[in-house]
Amino acid sequence: MRKVSLVATLLLVAFLLPAPAAGGKPGTYMSQAELELSQARRLLGELEDDVKGLTAEGYAFIPEERYIDAQVYFDLKHYEKAALLFTSLLEDKRFKGDKRYYDGIKLLGIATYNMGNLQGAHRQFEKLLAAGVYKGTAITYLIEIAARLQRMDELNKLVTRINESNAGQGLLYAKGKALFVVGRFGDAVEVLKRIPVSSPEGLKSHYVSGASLVALKRNDDARRMFELVVKAKSDDADAKKVQELAYLALGRLAYESGQFSSAADYYQRIPRKSEYFEQALFEVTHVHLRWAAQKEDPHERFTSYSKAEELLDILVGITKNPDVAREARVLRGRISMFLEKYEQARESYQEVIDQFASTSSELTDIASTPEIIDRFF
Repeated sequence: MRKVSLVATLLLVAFLLPAPAAGGKPGTYMSQAELELSQARRLLGELEDDVKGLTAEGYAFIPEERYIDAQVYFDLKHYEKAALLFTSLLEDKRFKGDKRYYDGIKLLGIATYNMGNLQGAHRQFEKLLAAGVYKGTAITYLIEIAARLQRMDELNKLVTRINESNAGQGLLYAKGKALFVVGRFGDAVEVLKRIPVSSPEGLKSHYVSGASLVALKRNDDARRMFELVVKAKSDDADAKKVQELAYLALGRLAYESGQFSSAADYYQRIPRKSEYFEQALFEVTHVHLRWAAQKEDPHERFTSYSKAEELLDILVGITKNPDVAREARVLRGRISMFLEKYEQARESYQEVIDQFASTSSELTDIASTPEIIDRFF
């Protein structure tokens, strides 16, 4: 800043100096002006050199240090910060020839995938695939992305790029999952059966295989697959989620076959802290309702209806999902009618009406206010 101010002052002095009289000789003041102008030019030259050497603040970095910082953020699962650092690193021409260049692309792809930026992740993994580097990782993630985006043509193309004879278990799982998503259930089972349940990909593979067998209407075989999943010993959080999904699947299979006691038991295996707990509550309610319809003894039927009502009360009390709450209240109202609790049924239906009335009121307010309409459209 000192140089810039000094140069501006000198230039200003030079331009404000009086010109010599017509035909007159330059006076002493002109020599001084020339001297100051010369100094200004010299300072401008120095300033220009300084500017050329400058790098915008925040982008001046040592590639080796930036890579370490990015990797640390990645390991800590601070994916946004990691992605920013990897992006700036990969765009730096000094890093293009670094032996970790493709490592950076891979980690950037994984970070953006975990951030939910599927298109951004897709670009990074396509780069790896085009370069023939980390091919297995690239195909695995590209399959996950295509599956989530329901890109069936891309999935069919990706599975043809996997050579099963030398593919690792992670890649085999990715292929099996892709085949399941595109509806090639028999092919999915054939691929996934090569993965033992004890392997890192084992639980997921057996779950997808079980789902494929359900689609093929081979329910007994599917049940055996899901039972292998829930019996496996694992403290891994992701494995626990797969096991909870398998319990849901077993509950549904038991429900469809009329084994209501077994179905209720499977659903009750899902812990309250699970993200699938609300789904389990809602489904086991239907188990008790259908179970009640099968019972001839009035007392046993009353007990099943009461249990379903109790579960719905819990669900209404804990859910943050308005759609689930609405469906649970409607179903609770129907159960109250069965139990001849007419006042309680009226209250359940009134809660649903009030919910819609609130929404209707908000929409009416929006529709009657031009400023709000303009803001939305």
